[in-house]
Amino acid sequence: MTRPEPAKSRGLYLIWLLMIAVNCFAQSQPQPQSDGTISGTVRLQGRGVSDCQVFIWSGWSADIPQYTKPIKTGRAGKFRYSVPPGNYEVWVSAPSFYVVVDGKLSLQPRRLTMDAGEVIDDITFDLQRGGVVTGKVTLDDKPVIDLNVSLLPAKATETMIGSTTPTWDKAGTDDRGIYRFYGVPPGQYKVVAGEMAAISSLQGRMALPRTFFPDQLEEARAKTIVVEGAKEVTDIDIKMAQPLPMFTIRGVVVDEQSGAPVSEARVGLTMYADNKIVGGRNGNDYSNEKGQFMIQNVPPGRYALFTPSQFNSPDADHFGQSEQFEISDHDIEGFVFKTQKTSSIAGSIVIEGQSTAQIPVELKTVRFFVSSIPKTPAKSSTKLFQLGPDGSFFVTGLTPGTLNFQFALSSGQAEPPFRIVRAELEGRPYPIEIASGENLTGLKLVLAEAMSSLRGRIQFVGGTTYAQLSGSAALYSDKKVVAWGNVDPSGNFLFEHVPAGQYRLVINVSVPGTTRESTHTEQAVDLNPRSVSEVTVWLDPQPIKTPVQKP
Repeated sequence: MTRPEPAKSRGLYLIWLLMIAVNCFAQSQPQPQSDGTISGTVRLQGRGVSDCQVFIWSGWSADIPQYTKPIKTGRAGKFRYSVPPGNYEVWVSAPSFYVVVDGKLSLQPRRLTMDAGEVIDDITFDLQRGGVVTGKVTLDDKPVIDLNVSLLPAKATETMIGSTTPTWDKAGTDDRGIYRFYGVPPGQYKVVAGEMAAISSLQGRMALPRTFFPDQLEEARAKTIVVEGAKEVTDIDIKMAQPLPMFTIRGVVVDEQSGAPVSEARVGLTMYADNKIVGGRNGNDYSNEKGQFMIQNVPPGRYALFTPSQFNSPDADHFGQSEQFEISDHDIEGFVFKTQKTSSIAGSIVIEGQSTAQIPVELKTVRFFVSSIPKTPAKSSTKLFQLGPDGSFFVTGLTPGTLNFQFALSSGQAEPPFRIVRAELEGRPYPIEIASGENLTGLKLVLAEAMSSLRGRIQFVGGTTYAQLSGSAALYSDKKVVAWGNVDPSGNFLFEHVPAGQYRLVINVSVPGTTRESTHTEQAVDLNPRSVSEVTVWLDPQPIKTPVQKP
């Protein structure tokens, strides 16, 4: 047997090492997963409805995300769409209709969890034509034009979100004072015209008190109307009460500690009813160079002044909220509005477990927000920020409270493969609190790579199945929620973009006629780095025992 030449032997050995390295690298990377397919049918009286809009979007939220493009149903009412694995919601939009299941109102949207390569082809939307509620709004027998009118469920606990008409519960009056709701699901409702008087006056309109049908200022005295099927409820006419008088608030904004006037402070109103906040008015009322301010067109009511440090407001040097006061029949003069200095933070991000200071490309374009959550009942402040090229950040205009950092993702923006773990500052305990006028520097925002997923399924002891399950699933690290989501009607759930590690999985589902204890479970789960872990959760629902009555 001829031995290979040393040079050739070394070459083969290097190729062999290279193949092993490539193979190991490939195994350590998350493998791309094949798309799944969502398909279904939109029907009316058993027949497919063509050219109907169907929305499919990832994640679970209450509203259709902006810029979501609809899918049009074909001639037989069919729709079909390919999506990567994940959590999805499906919504049908067909003005004038609502969705039913077995003849009963069905809530939208439909939630589902997709596996790789899975085909879900039983999404069926059965439509029924909704009812109509229409009437006229007048003031002194003249039509009130461009006034908002709302249709409210008679019982506050009821939610009517089965309608496929997104604005079935909101309408505006036309040039004749006529409004019209359509696509209304069956039920009992109340109709109210107008908005909070202070809000209307801010918009340059008359301060008309909100008026319920028929001509009542109190909701408790409003008349209930009944919508049945596709019937039209007419002559729900409302005569508005006379406009409220307007008053003016004049005063000065000062620094509470020094007493010095505060210039360019934005001053707004918080509105109260029965000692509860019922609205707010944050116009373009600013203090001048002497700290003086004036707020006009304020109708009678109970208010408090505030200067905001809010989500989209300009960075403010001061913040505050006054005591409540009443406006009844005259202007308010000489109001002294005491404020405090806002705070700032400066720091940079750190990727846990990585020694390199290089900022991952996924974080260079994403926006963050930081909230300062107060311990006592007060307004929190929330500020958007973006990282500098070196991963640094600087945020001003914060109010006192506990700092909480989150990603601020826009509609359709993919979640970065990282999770915000904590914020650190030498000499400060976690979580970090900031005081009035404090300027914290050297803050470290710690992120962890989040490229693991957990796919789960709920099974029932004895093979029992339940139609249209509902519930929630959550991952905890100690007492902190790391991920949360809904259980879809088939008992599936999926957590994506989670750091590897050990967690406590908490499941709660709703099964009619069973005890809550038997449909609640907790168990430990391990998520491996850069992989999809799977878990099966077993539940044994127990029926609620009826107390035995003694003879």
